[in-house]
Amino acid sequence: TSLAAATTIEAANALITKMQDGYEKCSIENADAEDFITQANAMLTKLALPSNVDEASDENPIDLTNAIKNPGYWVDGTNSIANWTSNPTPNFGNDDTQKAAQLIEFYNKTFDISQDIAGLPEGTYTVGVHAFYRFGSASDDYDKWKAGDEGNTLLYVTTNNTTYSKPVALLASEAGDDHGYSGTTSYTKDGKTYVVPNDMVSANEYFQNEGTKYKNELTVKVGADGNLLIGVKKDTNVANDWVILDTWTLTYYGKNSTKTGIENINSEAAPVKFEYFNINGIKTTGLHHGLNIIKIYKNDGSISIKKVIVK
Repeated sequence: TSLAAATTIEAANALITKMQDGYEKCSIENADAEDFITQANAMLTKLALPSNVDEASDENPIDLTNAIKNPGYWVDGTNSIANWTSNPTPNFGNDDTQKAAQLIEFYNKTFDISQDIAGLPEGTYTVGVHAFYRFGSASDDYDKWKAGDEGNTLLYVTTNNTTYSKPVALLASEAGDDHGYSGTTSYTKDGKTYVVPNDMVSANEYFQNEGTKYKNELTVKVGADGNLLIGVKKDTNVANDWVILDTWTLTYYGKNSTKTGIENINSEAAPVKFEYFNINGIKTTGLHHGLNIIKIYKNDGSISIKKVIVK
């Protein structure tokens, strides 16, 4: 049963009737068929939207994750990338225990996995995905993270013919104490032992039980065409590097939202790198609740500081 507004259901029924009529009369040309496919894809999205979608605002964000087809790479009890375009095909796990974690991974290879979404209402969205990038070995990854390197994997979205991207969190960015999860590994740096996920099962524990750890987000505005492309990609390979991801989310703030993505900061010099810190000056993986300090590196060599409060 659809939770969509009655007017959306009526429009869907009208589209079905029109398509059936054209089929029965053999009056559908190739161009018409392509247009029907486009309309049908957009309508499927609209049918997945709740009836109160027009009430979305900064104070009343609405979860539109249903607009993402197969956001968790799991269909009818089976690992699946149905409705996603992926080159190459990801790994679902090397045994049944790993596959049951319901994640996907890319080990030691470049890749691009994405999904086109059509039929979204115009307005501001935050796209989220749990993911991390290991920059070579776990120990090497820590050294890269400490040096301020961002890695080679990007969360990206395309809307209004513009692509926005953000480096995916490095594995070491959430390294810490042992939480008792199986499948982790550890290393010692500067006299301290750090524990990080080392397989799909432990990664899933961090994704599901550790709040915003390894949660990557981008905020963008979708235009009147209602189209949004979401994806994660890695164009450069480093020996033994590893990417794991799962559980996409989509949050809608309405047409009148005042939220802006960090990548949309107005500036003559374009931002090329961002570093995030909490109020105590400790580096974080991204924006968190409360006061955030953002260090912005621009393509003219300048650096600026921006304070952002996330409520």
